[in-house]
Amino acid sequence: MRYRVLDRTLPGVVPGTDDSAVWLKGSAGIYHQPPRFVLPLPGLDMLPLKYGLLQAYQTSLGTEVPLQNHFQISAEGFFNYMDPTVFDLAVNDTSVINVPHATLVPTEVGNSLEDFQKIIQRLTQPETGRAYGLEFLLRRQSRNGLFGWVSYTISRSERLQQGRWVPYDFDRTQLLNLVAGLPLPRNWDVGLRAQCQSGRPTTTTTGYNAGRNDGYWRFDVRVDKRALWKKWLLDLYVDITSVALMPEEIQPGTVIRYVLPTVGLRGRL
Repeated sequence: MRYRVLDRTLPGVVPGTDDSAVWLKGSAGIYHQPPRFVLPLPGLDMLPLKYGLLQAYQTSLGTEVPLQNHFQISAEGFFNYMDPTVFDLAVNDTSVINVPHATLVPTEVGNSLEDFQKIIQRLTQPETGRAYGLEFLLRRQSRNGLFGWVSYTISRSERLQQGRWVPYDFDRTQLLNLVAGLPLPRNWDVGLRAQCQSGRPTTTTTGYNAGRNDGYWRFDVRVDKRALWKKWLLDLYVDITSVALMPEEIQPGTVIRYVLPTVGLRGRL
């Protein structure tokens, strides 16, 4: 099987590759790691060790086809199987009938010790999970012109509960990304990203994670300026996340609007 290593030091550029080749890409592996508590809480550092190693089988198969005018198109399928997985980040209620939900750091313990024990039991119960889907990517690479890509992913992330597969709390079935960048004179770069995600699962009267929240759009803008100072290559950037103040539904009927600006300076010798 042919393979290659991509140099990602320059955005949109893959130097040293054969632009006329059709690539077949595949992977398969078995991976192990100790369980990790998401938040490093004092006194709980050693807790995950008693559950043994987590295990995951990960596979993928795809192809990449070159097109004209520096365009490439690729398609890839993947399947991951996790058995066991522990300390899954869980935020949804298991039932709408007054059953406490499980979180990694519960803000409300509940009305009794029994409620607290249910939360701990759900967090520490080894589970079986799987994730599978397809990803399509159309990309344009260029050193001195417009570059970017459009990607679309359709996938499912699920957990096995009571003999049936149910969506994971943070499953996003559809994901669309549009990224574009343009080098400008005097070492300026400007970039734009638009992202559309389908809604997360939510518990309804029909059952656990039987419904979906609304999806949302997000628009980000980034501006870079590169300069030489003595032997240093300086990169000043301004990155604005969610510049359009689009609403994101975090639970049914509750939305948030936010803008996250980031200013940074990076230097390399």
